[in-house]
Amino acid sequence: MPRGLNVDVLIMEATYGDPDYVFPSRREIYDELRAIAEDSVKDGITVFMGQPLGRGQELTALLKDYPIYVEPSVKVINNALA
Repeated sequence: MPRGLNVDVLIMEATYGDPDYVFPSRREIYDELRAIAEDSVKDGITVFMGQPLGRGQELTALLKDYPIYVEPSVKVINNALA
């Protein structure tokens, strides 16, 4: 069973650890992304970007009901997870 380390100082990378970064709820973000996707179906093409691991899968799952093109590096990971 993994155990924590006994340390005096722990330094972590935390870009968004600053309290000045306040983001909308995930529900609000999802609703906004779906609204953008809905408009793009009517008006043309919209590009959403996300890293191959993590956000790429989240976007693919969120927008699965829309006609989407999934970048090959995201698709490879999606296929591996399916």
